[in-house]
Amino acid sequence: MKNYKKINITFFWRKIFDLFLVKTFWLVVSVIIIFPRFEVLFASPSQSQSYEEQIQFLLEKSNQYFASDRDSAKYFAKKAVQKAQQHRDSLLLGKALYDQAYLFYRWGEMDTVKIYLESSLKIRRQIQDSTGMGRTMNLLGNAHWLLDDQYKARQYFGQALKINSQLNNHIDIGKSYNNLGNLFSRVGEYQKAIDYFLKARDHYQKADYQEGQAWLNFSLTLLYKRLGDYDKALGSIQKSLQVYQKISQANGDSTGIMLCYNQLGDIYRLRGEPEKGMGYSLKTLVMRRKRGPQSSIADALTGVGKCYYDLQQYDKAEKFMRKALNIRQTSETPSGSETNLKYLGYIASARGDQESALEYLKESLILAENRNMPITQSEILKKMAQIGADRKNYKKARQLYKRHIAIQDSLFSQKVSRRVASLQLQHKIDQQNVESKKLIRENKIHQLKLERARNWQYLMISLAVLFVLIIVLTIYLYKKKLHIKTLKGLIPICSNCKKIRNDAGYYEQVEEYIAKHSDMKFNPALCPDCKAKIESAEDN
Repeated sequence: MKNYKKINITFFWRKIFDLFLVKTFWLVVSVIIIFPRFEVLFASPSQSQSYEEQIQFLLEKSNQYFASDRDSAKYFAKKAVQKAQQHRDSLLLGKALYDQAYLFYRWGEMDTVKIYLESSLKIRRQIQDSTGMGRTMNLLGNAHWLLDDQYKARQYFGQALKINSQLNNHIDIGKSYNNLGNLFSRVGEYQKAIDYFLKARDHYQKADYQEGQAWLNFSLTLLYKRLGDYDKALGSIQKSLQVYQKISQANGDSTGIMLCYNQLGDIYRLRGEPEKGMGYSLKTLVMRRKRGPQSSIADALTGVGKCYYDLQQYDKAEKFMRKALNIRQTSETPSGSETNLKYLGYIASARGDQESALEYLKESLILAENRNMPITQSEILKKMAQIGADRKNYKKARQLYKRHIAIQDSLFSQKVSRRVASLQLQHKIDQQNVESKKLIRENKIHQLKLERARNWQYLMISLAVLFVLIIVLTIYLYKKKLHIKTLKGLIPICSNCKKIRNDAGYYEQVEEYIAKHSDMKFNPALCPDCKAKIESAEDN
Protein backbone atom coordinates (compact mmCIF):
# COMPACT_ATOMS: atom_id res chain seq x y z
CA MET A 1 0.00 0.00 0.00
CA LYS A 2 2.81 2.33 0.93
CA ASN A 3 4.65 1.48 -2.29
CA TYR A 4 1.52 2.22 -4.32
CA LYS A 5 1.13 5.59 -2.62
CA LYS A 6 4.79 6.33 -3.24
CA ILE A 7 4.40 5.49 -6.94
CA ASN A 8 1.35 7.78 -7.20
CA ILE A 9 3.22 10.69 -5.64
CA THR A 10 6.20 10.16 -7.96
CA PHE A 11 3.88 10.00 -10.96
CA PHE A 12 2.16 13.21 -9.83
CA TRP A 13 5.41 15.18 -9.54
CA ARG A 14 6.64 13.80 -12.86
CA LYS A 15 3.44 15.05 -14.56
CA ILE A 16 3.93 18.45 -12.97
CA PHE A 17 7.54 18.56 -14.19
CA ASP A 18 6.54 17.48 -17.74
CA LEU A 19 3.78 20.10 -17.82
CA PHE A 20 6.28 22.74 -16.68
CA LEU A 21 8.68 21.78 -19.49
CA VAL A 22 5.92 21.88 -22.11
CA LYS A 23 4.68 25.27 -20.87
CA THR A 24 8.22 26.66 -20.83
CA PHE A 25 8.85 25.39 -24.37
CA TRP A 26 5.73 27.02 -25.78
CA LEU A 27 6.43 30.23 -23.87
CA VAL A 28 9.88 30.45 -25.47
CA VAL A 29 8.42 29.72 -28.92
CA SER A 30 5.75 32.37 -28.42
CA VAL A 31 8.32 34.96 -27.38
CA ILE A 32 10.44 34.15 -30.44
CA ILE A 33 7.46 34.49 -32.76
CA ILE A 34 5.63 37.36 -31.10
CA PHE A 35 8.54 39.53 -29.90
CA PRO A 36 9.33 40.98 -33.36
CA ARG A 37 5.70 41.96 -33.68
CA PHE A 38 5.85 43.73 -30.29
CA GLU A 39 8.96 45.51 -31.48
CA VAL A 40 7.03 46.76 -34.48
CA LEU A 41 4.03 47.81 -32.40
CA PHE A 42 6.08 49.73 -29.85
CA ALA A 43 8.74 51.11 -32.21
CA SER A 44 7.69 54.71 -32.67
CA PRO A 45 9.50 58.01 -33.11
CA SER A 46 10.25 60.12 -30.06
CA GLN A 47 7.70 62.81 -29.29
CA SER A 48 10.55 65.25 -28.67
CA GLN A 49 11.50 64.98 -32.34
CA SER A 50 10.06 67.32 -34.96
CA TYR A 51 7.48 65.78 -37.26
CA GLU A 52 10.03 65.87 -40.11
CA GLU A 53 12.41 63.74 -38.00
CA GLN A 54 9.52 61.43 -37.05
CA ILE A 55 8.65 60.85 -40.72
CA GLN A 56 12.30 60.18 -41.54
CA PHE A 57 12.44 57.70 -38.64
CA LEU A 58 9.39 55.83 -39.97
CA LEU A 59 10.82 55.69 -43.50
CA GLU A 60 14.14 54.35 -42.20
CA LYS A 61 12.28 51.68 -40.20
CA SER A 62 10.31 50.73 -43.30
CA ASN A 63 13.52 50.26 -45.27
CA GLN A 64 15.02 48.28 -42.37
CA TYR A 65 12.20 45.69 -42.53
CA PHE A 66 12.12 45.59 -46.35
CA ALA A 67 13.88 42.22 -46.66
CA SER A 68 12.86 40.51 -43.42
CA ASP A 69 9.23 41.48 -42.76
CA ARG A 70 7.01 42.89 -45.50
CA ASP A 71 4.06 43.60 -43.18
CA SER A 72 6.26 45.69 -40.86
CA ALA A 73 7.81 47.53 -43.81
CA LYS A 74 4.33 48.38 -45.15
CA TYR A 75 3.18 49.41 -41.64
CA PHE A 76 5.99 51.95 -41.16
CA ALA A 77 5.69 53.30 -44.73
CA LYS A 78 1.94 53.81 -44.25
CA LYS A 79 2.53 55.57 -40.89
CA ALA A 80 5.01 57.93 -42.59
CA VAL A 81 2.43 58.84 -45.26
CA GLN A 82 -0.24 59.41 -42.58
CA LYS A 83 2.10 61.61 -40.54
CA ALA A 84 2.91 63.75 -43.61
CA GLN A 85 -0.82 64.04 -44.42
CA GLN A 86 -1.59 64.98 -40.82
CA HIS A 87 0.87 67.89 -40.94
CA ARG A 88 -0.10 68.80 -44.53
CA ASP A 89 3.52 68.82 -45.62
CA SER A 90 3.37 68.27 -49.38
CA LEU A 91 7.13 67.95 -49.82
CA LEU A 92 7.42 65.15 -47.26
CA LEU A 93 4.18 63.54 -48.43
CA GLY A 94 5.55 63.28 -51.97
CA LYS A 95 8.75 61.71 -50.62
CA ALA A 96 6.86 59.28 -48.33
CA LEU A 97 4.66 58.11 -51.23
CA TYR A 98 7.75 57.68 -53.42
CA ASP A 99 9.51 55.60 -50.75
CA GLN A 100 6.37 53.51 -50.28
CA ALA A 101 6.25 52.89 -54.03
CA TYR A 102 9.93 51.95 -54.05
CA LEU A 103 9.22 49.19 -51.51
CA PHE A 104 6.68 47.60 -53.82
CA TYR A 105 9.00 48.18 -56.79
CA ARG A 106 11.69 46.04 -55.17
CA TRP A 107 9.04 43.42 -54.40
CA GLY A 108 8.00 43.43 -58.07
CA GLU A 109 4.37 44.60 -57.51
CA MET A 110 4.32 47.08 -60.40
CA ASP A 111 0.58 47.80 -60.44
CA THR A 112 0.77 49.00 -56.84
CA VAL A 113 3.94 50.93 -57.66
CA LYS A 114 2.12 52.90 -60.36
CA ILE A 115 -0.65 53.97 -57.95
CA TYR A 116 1.71 55.41 -55.33
CA LEU A 117 4.06 56.99 -57.87
CA GLU A 118 1.24 58.73 -59.73
CA SER A 119 0.03 60.20 -56.41
CA SER A 120 3.58 61.29 -55.57
CA LEU A 121 4.07 62.84 -59.01
CA LYS A 122 0.80 64.79 -58.76
CA ILE A 123 1.86 66.32 -55.42
CA ARG A 124 5.38 67.10 -56.61
CA ARG A 125 4.04 68.83 -59.70
CA GLN A 126 1.78 71.00 -57.56
CA ILE A 127 4.68 72.22 -55.40
CA GLN A 128 7.16 72.35 -58.33
CA ASP A 129 9.56 69.89 -56.71
CA SER A 130 11.74 69.39 -59.80
CA THR A 131 14.17 66.95 -58.22
CA GLY A 132 11.32 64.80 -56.90
CA MET A 133 9.51 64.95 -60.25
CA GLY A 134 12.58 63.72 -62.13
CA ARG A 135 13.12 60.76 -59.79
CA THR A 136 9.43 59.82 -59.73
CA MET A 137 9.23 59.87 -63.53
CA ASN A 138 12.32 57.68 -63.79
CA LEU A 139 10.79 55.05 -61.49
CA LEU A 140 7.39 55.30 -63.20
CA GLY A 141 9.11 54.67 -66.52
CA ASN A 142 10.80 51.58 -65.08
CA ALA A 143 7.46 50.27 -63.78
CA HIS A 144 5.86 50.65 -67.23
CA TRP A 145 8.96 49.12 -68.88
CA LEU A 146 8.69 46.03 -66.69
CA LEU A 147 4.96 45.84 -67.47
CA ASP A 148 5.93 45.83 -71.19
CA ASP A 149 4.29 49.24 -71.84
CA GLN A 150 7.24 50.64 -73.79
CA TYR A 151 5.38 53.72 -75.10
CA LYS A 152 4.58 55.14 -71.65
CA ALA A 153 7.99 54.10 -70.35
CA ARG A 154 9.67 56.11 -73.11
CA GLN A 155 7.49 59.15 -72.34
CA TYR A 156 8.36 59.13 -68.64
CA PHE A 157 12.09 58.54 -69.29
CA GLY A 158 12.16 61.44 -71.77
CA GLN A 159 10.42 63.81 -69.35
CA ALA A 160 12.72 62.75 -66.52
CA LEU A 161 15.80 63.35 -68.69
CA LYS A 162 14.61 66.86 -69.59
CA ILE A 163 14.04 67.81 -65.93
CA ASN A 164 17.27 66.24 -64.67
CA SER A 165 19.29 67.93 -67.43
CA GLN A 166 17.96 71.32 -66.31
CA LEU A 167 18.99 70.50 -62.73
CA ASN A 168 22.44 69.32 -63.95
CA ASN A 169 22.26 66.36 -61.57
CA HIS A 170 24.74 63.85 -63.00
CA ILE A 171 23.36 60.89 -61.03
CA ASP A 172 19.74 61.38 -62.12
CA ILE A 173 20.77 62.26 -65.69
CA GLY A 174 22.76 59.02 -65.79
CA LYS A 175 19.74 57.05 -64.57
CA SER A 176 17.54 58.57 -67.29
CA TYR A 177 20.06 57.69 -70.03
CA ASN A 178 20.50 54.22 -68.52
CA ASN A 179 16.75 53.60 -68.55
CA LEU A 180 16.40 54.80 -72.14
CA GLY A 181 19.24 52.47 -73.10
CA ASN A 182 17.41 49.53 -71.52
CA LEU A 183 14.23 50.44 -73.36
CA PHE A 184 15.84 50.64 -76.81
CA SER A 185 17.90 47.50 -76.14
CA ARG A 186 14.72 45.58 -75.37
CA VAL A 187 13.01 46.61 -78.62
CA GLY A 188 16.12 45.83 -80.71
CA GLU A 189 17.32 49.39 -81.46
CA TYR A 190 20.87 48.61 -80.43
CA GLN A 191 22.60 51.70 -81.81
CA LYS A 192 20.40 54.02 -79.77
CA ALA A 193 20.81 51.78 -76.75
CA ILE A 194 24.61 51.95 -77.07
CA ASP A 195 24.59 55.75 -77.36
CA TYR A 196 22.42 56.11 -74.26
CA PHE A 197 24.50 53.63 -72.24
CA LEU A 198 27.70 55.51 -73.07
CA LYS A 199 26.11 58.81 -72.02
CA ALA A 200 24.93 57.23 -68.77
CA ARG A 201 28.43 55.90 -68.15
CA ASP A 202 29.91 59.37 -68.63
CA HIS A 203 27.54 60.96 -66.08
CA TYR A 204 28.00 58.16 -63.53
CA GLN A 205 31.78 58.62 -63.77
CA LYS A 206 31.49 62.38 -63.29
CA ALA A 207 29.42 61.80 -60.13
CA ASP A 208 31.56 58.80 -59.03
CA TYR A 209 28.25 56.94 -58.54
CA GLN A 210 29.20 53.31 -57.90
CA GLU A 211 25.67 51.90 -57.66
CA GLY A 212 24.78 53.53 -60.99
CA GLN A 213 27.82 51.97 -62.65
CA ALA A 214 26.74 48.58 -61.23
CA TRP A 215 23.28 49.00 -62.77
CA LEU A 216 24.84 50.09 -66.06
CA ASN A 217 27.04 46.97 -66.12
CA PHE A 218 23.91 44.90 -65.47
CA SER A 219 22.18 46.64 -68.39
CA LEU A 220 25.19 46.03 -70.63
CA THR A 221 25.01 42.36 -69.64
CA LEU A 222 21.45 42.15 -70.99
CA LEU A 223 22.54 43.88 -74.19
CA TYR A 224 25.56 41.60 -74.70
CA LYS A 225 23.30 38.56 -74.19
CA ARG A 226 20.93 39.83 -76.88
CA LEU A 227 23.94 40.38 -79.13
CA GLY A 228 25.12 36.80 -78.43
CA ASP A 229 28.44 37.96 -76.93
CA TYR A 230 28.44 35.83 -73.76
CA ASP A 231 32.07 36.43 -72.79
CA LYS A 232 31.54 40.19 -72.55
CA ALA A 233 28.21 39.57 -70.81
CA LEU A 234 30.04 37.51 -68.19
CA GLY A 235 32.64 40.23 -67.65
CA SER A 236 29.98 42.93 -67.23
CA ILE A 237 27.84 40.98 -64.76
CA GLN A 238 30.87 40.09 -62.62
CA LYS A 239 31.74 43.79 -62.32
CA SER A 240 28.15 44.52 -61.37
CA LEU A 241 28.11 41.74 -58.76
CA GLN A 242 31.24 43.08 -57.03
CA VAL A 243 29.59 46.47 -56.45
CA TYR A 244 26.25 44.99 -55.34
CA GLN A 245 28.04 42.79 -52.81
CA LYS A 246 29.59 45.89 -51.24
CA ILE A 247 26.19 47.61 -51.22
CA SER A 248 24.61 44.58 -49.56
CA GLN A 249 27.27 44.62 -46.83
CA ALA A 250 26.50 48.29 -46.19
CA ASN A 251 22.67 48.25 -46.11
CA GLY A 252 21.62 44.57 -46.12
CA ASP A 253 19.76 44.86 -49.45
CA SER A 254 20.64 41.78 -51.55
CA THR A 255 18.33 42.58 -54.50
CA GLY A 256 21.26 43.42 -56.77
CA ILE A 257 23.07 40.20 -55.85
CA MET A 258 19.94 38.18 -56.63
CA LEU A 259 19.63 39.79 -60.08
CA CYS A 260 23.30 39.13 -60.82
CA TYR A 261 23.05 35.48 -59.74
CA ASN A 262 20.10 35.03 -62.10
CA GLN A 263 22.10 36.42 -65.03
CA LEU A 264 25.21 34.39 -64.14
CA GLY A 265 23.14 31.20 -64.15
CA ASP A 266 21.77 31.98 -67.60
CA ILE A 267 25.13 33.12 -69.05
CA TYR A 268 27.02 30.02 -67.90
CA ARG A 269 24.26 27.83 -69.35
CA LEU A 270 24.44 29.67 -72.68
CA ARG A 271 28.24 29.28 -72.66
CA GLY A 272 27.79 25.51 -72.39
CA GLU A 273 28.56 25.28 -68.66
CA PRO A 274 25.23 24.14 -67.17
CA GLU A 275 26.87 22.85 -63.95
CA LYS A 276 28.08 26.34 -63.06
CA GLY A 277 24.81 27.80 -64.24
CA MET A 278 22.88 25.42 -61.96
CA GLY A 279 24.67 26.70 -58.85
CA TYR A 280 23.73 30.32 -59.53
CA SER A 281 20.19 29.46 -60.64
CA LEU A 282 19.53 27.56 -57.40
CA LYS A 283 20.88 30.47 -55.35
CA THR A 284 18.53 32.79 -57.23
CA LEU A 285 15.58 30.50 -56.57
CA VAL A 286 16.30 30.37 -52.82
CA MET A 287 16.53 34.18 -52.61
CA ARG A 288 13.39 34.77 -54.68
CA ARG A 289 11.33 32.33 -52.67
CA LYS A 290 12.21 34.31 -49.54
CA ARG A 291 11.12 37.62 -50.99
CA GLY A 292 9.93 37.93 -54.51
CA PRO A 293 6.76 38.17 -56.60
CA GLN A 294 5.36 35.03 -58.18
CA SER A 295 6.58 36.02 -61.65
CA SER A 296 10.17 36.25 -60.35
CA ILE A 297 9.88 32.86 -58.66
CA ALA A 298 8.61 31.43 -61.96
CA ASP A 299 11.64 32.92 -63.77
CA ALA A 300 13.98 31.32 -61.24
CA LEU A 301 12.25 27.95 -61.56
CA THR A 302 12.58 28.20 -65.34
CA GLY A 303 16.30 28.94 -65.05
CA VAL A 304 16.85 25.83 -62.92
CA GLY A 305 14.74 23.75 -65.32
CA LYS A 306 16.83 24.89 -68.31
CA CYS A 307 20.05 23.81 -66.56
CA TYR A 308 18.59 20.39 -65.75
CA TYR A 309 17.51 20.03 -69.39
CA ASP A 310 21.01 20.83 -70.65
CA LEU A 311 22.34 18.26 -68.16
CA GLN A 312 19.83 15.76 -69.66
CA GLN A 313 18.13 15.28 -66.27
CA TYR A 314 14.69 15.37 -67.84
CA ASP A 315 12.61 14.36 -64.79
CA LYS A 316 13.95 17.27 -62.73
CA ALA A 317 13.74 19.62 -65.70
CA GLU A 318 10.05 18.75 -66.21
CA LYS A 319 9.32 19.20 -62.50
CA PHE A 320 10.68 22.75 -62.43
CA MET A 321 9.13 23.72 -65.78
CA ARG A 322 5.69 22.57 -64.64
CA LYS A 323 5.98 24.49 -61.38
CA ALA A 324 6.92 27.63 -63.29
CA LEU A 325 4.08 27.12 -65.79
CA ASN A 326 1.51 26.67 -63.01
CA ILE A 327 2.60 29.94 -61.40
CA ARG A 328 2.44 31.83 -64.69
CA GLN A 329 -0.97 30.46 -65.65
CA THR A 330 -2.47 31.49 -62.30
CA SER A 331 -0.85 34.96 -62.25
CA GLU A 332 -1.91 38.18 -63.95
CA THR A 333 1.27 38.30 -66.05
CA PRO A 334 1.61 34.93 -67.85
CA SER A 335 4.57 36.08 -70.00
CA GLY A 336 7.17 33.34 -70.07
CA SER A 337 4.66 30.52 -70.49
CA GLU A 338 5.84 30.02 -74.08
CA THR A 339 9.33 29.16 -72.78
CA ASN A 340 7.99 26.64 -70.26
CA LEU A 341 5.80 24.98 -72.88
CA LYS A 342 8.68 24.91 -75.36
CA TYR A 343 10.94 23.08 -72.91
CA LEU A 344 8.16 20.68 -71.91
CA GLY A 345 7.92 19.87 -75.63
CA TYR A 346 11.68 19.34 -75.83
CA ILE A 347 11.57 17.05 -72.78
CA ALA A 348 8.69 14.98 -74.18
CA SER A 349 10.56 14.64 -77.48
CA ALA A 350 13.75 13.53 -75.71
CA ARG A 351 11.70 10.80 -73.98
CA GLY A 352 10.24 9.65 -77.31
CA ASP A 353 6.69 10.98 -76.68
CA GLN A 354 6.45 12.91 -79.96
CA GLU A 355 2.67 13.33 -79.79
CA SER A 356 2.84 15.20 -76.46
CA ALA A 357 5.88 17.10 -77.68
CA LEU A 358 3.97 18.46 -80.68
CA GLU A 359 1.05 19.50 -78.48
CA TYR A 360 3.31 21.49 -76.17
CA LEU A 361 5.21 23.02 -79.08
CA LYS A 362 2.04 24.06 -80.92
CA GLU A 363 0.72 25.81 -77.80
CA SER A 364 4.07 27.50 -77.29
CA LEU A 365 4.20 28.62 -80.94
CA ILE A 366 0.81 30.34 -80.65
CA LEU A 367 1.96 32.30 -77.60
CA ALA A 368 5.25 33.23 -79.29
CA GLU A 369 3.41 34.50 -82.36
CA ASN A 370 1.03 36.55 -80.23
CA ARG A 371 3.96 38.13 -78.37
CA ASN A 372 5.96 38.68 -81.60
CA MET A 373 8.93 36.52 -80.59
CA PRO A 374 10.51 35.49 -83.93
CA ILE A 375 13.56 33.74 -82.42
CA THR A 376 11.37 31.53 -80.24
CA GLN A 377 9.08 30.86 -83.22
CA SER A 378 12.06 29.81 -85.31
CA GLU A 379 13.34 27.42 -82.63
CA ILE A 380 9.91 25.80 -82.20
CA LEU A 381 9.33 25.42 -85.95
CA LYS A 382 12.73 23.79 -86.40
CA LYS A 383 12.01 21.29 -83.61
CA MET A 384 8.55 20.53 -84.97
CA ALA A 385 10.06 19.94 -88.44
CA GLN A 386 12.57 17.47 -86.95
CA ILE A 387 9.78 15.61 -85.16
CA GLY A 388 7.77 15.50 -88.40
CA ALA A 389 10.74 14.09 -90.30
CA ASP A 390 11.32 11.45 -87.61
CA ARG A 391 7.68 10.41 -87.95
CA LYS A 392 8.12 10.26 -91.76
CA ASN A 393 5.62 13.09 -92.26
CA TYR A 394 7.95 14.75 -94.76
CA LYS A 395 5.40 17.09 -96.33
CA LYS A 396 4.49 18.67 -92.99
CA ALA A 397 8.12 18.71 -91.96
CA ARG A 398 9.08 20.53 -95.16
CA GLN A 399 6.37 23.18 -94.62
CA LEU A 400 7.49 23.76 -91.05
CA TYR A 401 11.14 23.93 -92.10
CA LYS A 402 10.33 26.48 -94.82
CA ARG A 403 8.66 28.70 -92.20
CA HIS A 404 11.71 28.28 -89.99
CA ILE A 405 14.06 29.27 -92.86
CA ALA A 406 11.88 32.30 -93.73
CA ILE A 407 12.15 33.58 -90.16
CA GLN A 408 15.89 32.82 -90.12
CA ASP A 409 16.35 34.84 -93.34
CA SER A 410 14.59 37.81 -91.75
CA LEU A 411 16.70 37.37 -88.61
CA PHE A 412 19.98 37.08 -90.51
CA SER A 413 20.34 40.80 -91.12
CA GLN A 414 19.44 41.34 -87.47
CA LYS A 415 22.21 38.94 -86.44
CA VAL A 416 24.69 40.81 -88.60
CA SER A 417 23.54 44.14 -87.18
CA ARG A 418 23.74 42.72 -83.66
CA ARG A 419 27.31 41.57 -84.26
CA VAL A 420 28.23 44.95 -85.72
CA ALA A 421 26.52 46.63 -82.76
CA SER A 422 28.50 44.47 -80.34
CA LEU A 423 31.79 45.42 -81.99
CA GLN A 424 30.82 49.08 -82.12
CA LEU A 425 29.81 49.02 -78.46
CA GLN A 426 33.12 47.50 -77.41
CA HIS A 427 35.01 49.96 -79.63
CA LYS A 428 33.18 52.94 -78.15
CA ILE A 429 33.65 51.68 -74.60
CA ASP A 430 37.37 51.13 -75.26
CA GLN A 431 37.58 54.56 -76.84
CA GLN A 432 35.77 56.09 -73.89
CA ASN A 433 38.12 54.28 -71.50
CA VAL A 434 41.14 55.60 -73.39
CA GLU A 435 39.72 59.13 -73.34
CA SER A 436 38.91 58.80 -69.65
CA LYS A 437 42.45 57.59 -68.88
CA LYS A 438 43.87 60.38 -71.02
CA LEU A 439 41.70 62.93 -69.25
CA ILE A 440 42.73 61.53 -65.86
CA ARG A 441 46.40 61.66 -66.91
CA GLU A 442 46.02 65.24 -68.19
CA ASN A 443 44.26 66.22 -64.98
CA LYS A 444 47.09 64.71 -62.92
CA ILE A 445 49.70 66.58 -65.01
CA HIS A 446 47.69 69.77 -64.65
CA GLN A 447 47.43 69.22 -60.90
CA LEU A 448 51.17 68.60 -60.67
CA LYS A 449 51.86 71.81 -62.63
CA LEU A 450 49.51 73.74 -60.39
CA GLU A 451 51.14 72.22 -57.32
CA ARG A 452 54.61 73.07 -58.65
CA ALA A 453 53.48 76.63 -59.41
CA ARG A 454 52.01 76.94 -55.92
CA ASN A 455 55.25 75.63 -54.42
CA TRP A 456 57.24 78.22 -56.37
CA GLN A 457 54.83 80.90 -55.22
CA TYR A 458 55.18 79.78 -51.62
CA LEU A 459 58.99 79.74 -52.00
CA MET A 460 59.10 83.23 -53.52
CA ILE A 461 56.74 84.57 -50.88
CA SER A 462 58.85 82.95 -48.15
CA LEU A 463 62.06 84.44 -49.61
CA ALA A 464 60.43 87.85 -49.93
CA VAL A 465 59.23 87.70 -46.33
CA LEU A 466 62.68 86.57 -45.20
CA PHE A 467 64.32 89.41 -47.17
CA VAL A 468 61.97 91.97 -45.64
CA LEU A 469 62.64 90.57 -42.17
CA ILE A 470 66.42 90.80 -42.73
CA ILE A 471 66.09 94.44 -43.89
CA VAL A 472 63.86 95.32 -40.93
CA LEU A 473 66.28 93.63 -38.52
CA THR A 474 69.28 95.38 -40.12
CA ILE A 475 67.62 98.79 -39.84
CA TYR A 476 66.64 98.05 -36.28
CA LEU A 477 70.19 97.04 -35.31
CA TYR A 478 71.65 100.01 -37.12
CA LYS A 479 69.40 102.38 -35.23
CA LYS A 480 70.30 100.69 -32.00
CA LYS A 481 73.95 101.10 -32.89
CA LEU A 482 73.42 104.80 -33.50
CA HIS A 483 71.77 105.14 -30.11
CA ILE A 484 74.39 103.10 -28.28
CA LYS A 485 77.66 105.00 -27.95
CA THR A 486 80.38 103.06 -26.26
CA LEU A 487 83.08 104.70 -24.07
CA LYS A 488 86.40 103.06 -24.91
CA GLY A 489 90.06 103.30 -23.88
CA LEU A 490 91.73 105.32 -21.08
CA ILE A 491 89.85 108.43 -20.00
CA PRO A 492 92.03 111.22 -18.48
CA ILE A 493 90.41 112.45 -15.27
CA CYS A 494 91.54 114.97 -12.69
CA SER A 495 92.40 113.24 -9.43
CA ASN A 496 91.23 116.24 -7.45
CA CYS A 497 88.09 117.73 -9.10
CA LYS A 498 87.25 114.61 -11.11
CA LYS A 499 86.82 116.55 -14.38
CA ILE A 500 87.51 114.69 -17.60
CA ARG A 501 89.76 115.99 -20.35
CA ASN A 502 88.09 115.94 -23.75
CA ASP A 503 89.67 115.47 -27.17
CA ALA A 504 90.21 119.26 -27.48
CA GLY A 505 92.25 119.30 -24.26
CA TYR A 506 89.65 121.03 -22.11
CA TYR A 507 88.36 119.63 -18.86
CA GLU A 508 84.60 118.98 -18.50
CA GLN A 509 82.40 117.84 -15.74
CA VAL A 510 81.94 114.06 -15.68
CA GLU A 511 78.21 114.27 -16.38
CA GLU A 512 78.74 116.58 -19.37
CA TYR A 513 81.37 114.29 -20.89
CA ILE A 514 79.25 111.10 -20.46
CA ALA A 515 76.11 112.84 -21.79
CA LYS A 516 77.97 113.80 -24.98
CA HIS A 517 79.34 110.32 -25.57
CA SER A 518 76.20 108.28 -24.71
CA ASP A 519 72.44 108.46 -24.42
CA MET A 520 72.55 108.62 -20.65
CA LYS A 521 71.04 111.54 -18.78
CA PHE A 522 71.74 112.46 -15.19
CA ASN A 523 69.13 113.09 -12.55
CA PRO A 524 70.68 115.34 -9.83
CA ALA A 525 70.38 114.05 -6.28
CA LEU A 526 72.31 114.03 -2.98
CA CYS A 527 73.97 111.04 -1.52
CA PRO A 528 73.67 110.58 2.25
CA ASP A 529 77.29 111.68 2.92
CA CYS A 530 76.96 114.90 0.95
CA LYS A 531 73.62 115.61 2.44
CA ALA A 532 75.09 115.25 5.94
CA LYS A 533 78.04 117.56 5.09
CA ILE A 534 75.69 120.25 3.77
CA GLU A 535 73.46 120.08 6.79
CA SER A 536 76.45 120.33 9.17
CA ALA A 537 77.82 123.30 7.21
CA GLU A 538 74.51 125.08 7.47
CA ASP A 539 74.41 124.46 11.20
CA ASN A 540 77.84 126.01 11.64
